[in-house]
Amino acid sequence: MIRRYVLCKKISYKKKKRKAHCYRSPHSVYVSNSQSILVFCSINNLCNQKYRGPQGPQGPQGPQGPQGPPLSDLIPSTNLLYFTFSDGQKRLYTNNDGIAQYGTTEILAPEEASYINLFINGILQPHINYQIQKGSLTLLTEEVPSKGVPIIIQFVLINKEV
Repeated sequence: MIRRYVLCKKISYKKKKRKAHCYRSPHSVYVSNSQSILVFCSINNLCNQKYRGPQGPQGPQGPQGPQGPPLSDLIPSTNLLYFTFSDGQKRLYTNNDGIAQYGTTEILAPEEASYINLFINGILQPHINYQIQKGSLTLLTEEVPSKGVPIIIQFVLINKEV
């Protein structure tokens, strides 16, 4: 549980009374004026080291928690990957461009897979950047990937087998 402290009151000084300015963060409240900064941290929040005192001794080890439930209700799925490399010019890639030593060389139809993800140079692409049909991938972006950039299509089939 995170506790937040509110401290927005006048702070008295020898010469003048000044109103403090409060700055809230999700875990603490910073109260500042021209002379000082006070930080009130929640119990679960570790404040920046410059606002904390010295660390106390380590407490005793707690008891082991209960065993979690077994993972027997896993949904069977299949993960297929189509790999190719950009030549720096093409927007259309087919089954013939796939590299067999890295995975499958078949581009599945969208209705044959539960999920399809396209990664270009390891970055997940939004669906508006490409179109997949059985046997082909078409890039819809203005620029094509540079030569040698990996292109990976991930096909996830849930409750299906190849």
